[in-house]
Amino acid sequence: MVVVAAVTWFMARRAERTTRMQFSLTGSDEMSISQMVLSPDGSTLAFVSPEDTTGQPVIYVQRIASPGVAALPGTQGASFPFWSSDGAYLGFFANGKLQKIAVSGGTPQVLTRAAAGRGGSWGKQDVIVYSPDPASPLWRINADGSGAAPVTQGIMSANPMQQTHRWPAFLPDGKRFLYWAGNFSNARDDKVSGIYLVSLDDKQQKLVQLCHSSFGYDSGHLYYASDQKQLVSLAFDPASGQISGNGTPIAAAVGFQPSTYWAALTVSGNGTVIYNTGVGAALSALTWEDRAGKELGRIGEPAIIANPTLSPDGSRVAVDIADLKASNVDIWLENTNGSDNARFTFEPSEETNGIWSRD
Repeated sequence: MVVVAAVTWFMARRAERTTRMQFSLTGSDEMSISQMVLSPDGSTLAFVSPEDTTGQPVIYVQRIASPGVAALPGTQGASFPFWSSDGAYLGFFANGKLQKIAVSGGTPQVLTRAAAGRGGSWGKQDVIVYSPDPASPLWRINADGSGAAPVTQGIMSANPMQQTHRWPAFLPDGKRFLYWAGNFSNARDDKVSGIYLVSLDDKQQKLVQLCHSSFGYDSGHLYYASDQKQLVSLAFDPASGQISGNGTPIAAAVGFQPSTYWAALTVSGNGTVIYNTGVGAALSALTWEDRAGKELGRIGEPAIIANPTLSPDGSRVAVDIADLKASNVDIWLENTNGSDNARFTFEPSEETNGIWSRD
């Protein structure tokens, strides 16, 4: 069972009052909760968790403080779900596609290709803005799957230090949206990575706040993870797109995934903020299998790993390993006989996808 802390903010002109509650997401003792997203009215939480039978990630929905939780059939392989503006649908990424599904159930509908999505947002005009992969500009598509076109391609071309655009979030007017743009250098003096504002009609971006994480907003505040991994609240006016004052930590720790710059927080329009101190990242181990699928052995210790690549002679494997404490991703070289595993990269920037030379 996973306990998620929820912070509900009630705003007044002269005083700020906070109500804090905790509730449990029901399931097996090993249930791993990740990629949470609140419905626009704050009544329902959608999240990704491995299903018991196959271990594949599936979207679950649960009404806040309710004991009932339900999986959405057909969402195997899902990642980074997001709600439609009316709360009737969820968009998500799975199997190299951007898809949508009615929360009431039914068959998912494929909208377009998205090799490795990094977030989407479904605005009031039935337009979806999404990140199709880690290194592409943001794209738009109509909710019926028509009209796919790049949105921030010109911005990315004009700003070479912006290597990724991701985590879009429409503002209430359905035309303007926030998104995170940045690079993978993890430099201390980074003056590029942060939350930006742009419109579907106007291709000029505006910097809102420097940061290194995904974010959420309500009618009066912007929320994100600080570099110290605190949950920060910053006064924000969605109508003008302006911030004011300094950020205030409202929680000592919030989960953060360095390989995606995703923070374990979600915000609804009614001022409800739900966060988790972990990210629900699944540990896995490199595993040898025969052609029949029988496990023959394992390499290395369980970790948050990705992109394994065998050397030409089969004696070693290069693999990305995420270090949550250091908020970084490095390449490790592991011997296939299980001995003398070694970290290969040491820069503060994120290093991934090792490729072996032929020798």
